[in-house]
Amino acid sequence: MFCYEEYGEHITEETMNSNQKNDNHLLKSGDFISKPIKSIRCTINENILQLHHSFGYDCCSKMFNICAADKHTVVYAAGSYIIMFDINEEKFNFRKCAGNGGIGYIAKNPVLSHIAVGENCSNPLIIVYEWPTFEIISVLKGSAKQQNNWLSYSQNGEYLCSQAGEPDNTLTIWDWKKSKIVLRTKSHNQNVYVCRFSNFISDHLVTAGLGHLKFWKMAKTFTGLKLQGQLGCFGKTEVSNVIGIYSMPDEKVISGCDRGNILVWDKEFIDVEVTRKFRKPCHSAPIIMFLFSENDELLTSISMDGSIKFWYYHTVDSADPPENDRVLEMEPSFTISVQDNMGNAKIMGMCKVDDGDHKSNDYFIQV
Repeated sequence: MFCYEEYGEHITEETMNSNQKNDNHLLKSGDFISKPIKSIRCTINENILQLHHSFGYDCCSKMFNICAADKHTVVYAAGSYIIMFDINEEKFNFRKCAGNGGIGYIAKNPVLSHIAVGENCSNPLIIVYEWPTFEIISVLKGSAKQQNNWLSYSQNGEYLCSQAGEPDNTLTIWDWKKSKIVLRTKSHNQNVYVCRFSNFISDHLVTAGLGHLKFWKMAKTFTGLKLQGQLGCFGKTEVSNVIGIYSMPDEKVISGCDRGNILVWDKEFIDVEVTRKFRKPCHSAPIIMFLFSENDELLTSISMDGSIKFWYYHTVDSADPPENDRVLEMEPSFTISVQDNMGNAKIMGMCKVDDGDHKSNDYFIQV
């Protein structure tokens, strides 16, 4: 089966926005709060209604609607509001977004005290705020036509990647300090759920979504910096939607699938599919996220089935099943079950409490 897609030089040059002036120091935070839409003849004061409290939290259908702004503050979206919850003081604060279409994604810079908010509306903005003052650091224009599905910072915090939703599905790499597009292309024709920079190789990233997974490199060529993409080939494995992805130090990529199993990708092909003994699925629902500990060689899978499982990665990496049946049967080292009042919780997102503390194992979980 021929599935290879050549590395395409999918536009674009670093000079795309070279003439754009960076006037971010002139931006006022208060100017980026949306106001009520009034008809021409309306005489009602636009401030007649004041928000007292929002009880909203789209935790059941909106995945990864959770962000740790600092060690004691969780930030999430509810409609057009950015909601901040201080877990120590049990206190809420609210800020309305700039547009009237809601919020697509919120991401924390792993190095600086900044949060990026990707909005949803016609020609939505991505706004990088200083935390906790909400002063405007930069405003990024042209990320999407309607919605921002995902934001991801590079490990050094220098670049921001944004993934637009339908209809354009645009993948954009930003120099957020200059409010400048570095690279941009269409990820895929189908809806793209997630984009993630590699934790180990700064110019590598992966996108995934409806029936596909794609590998990207930011490559220097004779004509400038290019974004090169290669579509993953499922081969004999059933094509699946992909949410959970993780780039390993050796350039292999780990992904989940609809069946709840773990797929190990070597370049554009599936090297191994991991199941439990007797071909039972690793999880009874899709895997949404992976973590990896180099010291312990433990691969962690987080699933919608409410379980967090730990796998000895050396066993996976050294496996060499037959070419006609690339399946590895193994059991997790141990399992954690996340419970709610109804039993196993449906995990929809998870983020580390302190991204800078590599020894910490504390996480906020969205259920």
